[in-house]
Amino acid sequence: MRRHGGACQCCGATRSAGAQIHVDHIKPRSKYPELELDIENLQVLCGDCNLGKSNKYIDDWRYNSQGDKMLLKNGDDYYPTDEELNALRRAYPNVDIDAEIAKMDMWCLANRSKRKVNGLRFVQNWLSRCKPEKDTSTRRRTLHQDLTDTSWAE
Repeated sequence: MRRHGGACQCCGATRSAGAQIHVDHIKPRSKYPELELDIENLQVLCGDCNLGKSNKYIDDWRYNSQGDKMLLKNGDDYYPTDEELNALRRAYPNVDIDAEIAKMDMWCLANRSKRKVNGLRFVQNWLSRCKPEKDTSTRRRTLHQDLTDTSWAE
């Protein structure tokens, strides 16, 4: 519970707001008993979300709050964690990370035979080739702009 903040990873409900908090098995114990104690198969959900999910669905709500994802070669969705997204934003401050991840997802959907196995490596390689958004504040001024600028006299 501490690992994921103690809030429902689907709807955001908290115990302090009156929600009953459950530890959910993403892949249900009834169908995947070997994953019962696998920490990577657990997520925090409120009672309503957990009971609504039941053992019919294997929705994984753990990863990031933006819903950014991409389809991998094996058919699984890769969701960069919030921690990974924050690290990517620090590493690439002039790149719109969310827009690029949406482009990656579309690329993966359109290129079935070229889908990737390692999601984070794919994201890193993609972003390392991105051209940063243009920063118009560093654009050079023309001679005419310099000659007609009187802002210094104000």
